[in-house]
Amino acid sequence: MKARHAALGLLLLTACAQMPVYHLGGNAAIDQAWQRHRGEIDALRRWSLHGRVAVQTPRDGWQAGLQWRQAGEGFSLRIVAPLGQGTYGLDGDASGVVMRTPDNKSLTARDAETLLSEQLGWTLPVAGLHYWVRGIPDPEAPVSRLQLDPLGRMIDLEQSGWHISVLSYGHSGAVDLPLKLFLHSDQLKVRMVVQSWEMG
Repeated sequence: MKARHAALGLLLLTACAQMPVYHLGGNAAIDQAWQRHRGEIDALRRWSLHGRVAVQTPRDGWQAGLQWRQAGEGFSLRIVAPLGQGTYGLDGDASGVVMRTPDNKSLTARDAETLLSEQLGWTLPVAGLHYWVRGIPDPEAPVSRLQLDPLGRMIDLEQSGWHISVLSYGHSGAVDLPLKLFLHSDQLKVRMVVQSWEMG
């Protein structure tokens, strides 16, 4: 596990060394490209992704398939555990969230973070992740740091106690969207690989 973490760190350092990095406000052309890109991404009201997620806590690790569908404020998440361990479903909107467990129990809460913590022992800020997974900051929270690539796309963000790195982008329809992300907080490390994006 330590070797894998070291390899990831080396990959990040190498990527940073090869690609110019811009801070918001440091280059007018990059800033304009960022504002245009952010506007295009923020305008996506209906989208879905399929991929994989690996979660590392101080005690153990966990891998799963991930299916996410978003329609305005409503979302549907499916976390598919390997080796027949079952599927966790999260469906929510502004009024609350419902989780369905592998043993077919139905649980409710005001937010997804509470249910993830109670049932899986770790939690992700789903409200912020809704933006981060598309490569933009959460507009409702202060930004501690934002770095852009030469095309005006987010490659590094610090927000809400999380560090988000976008390791690669892919073209989907008329926009560029993240394909690989690494997120970490004081207690959690999350690697995401998006295998496909769908718009509408």
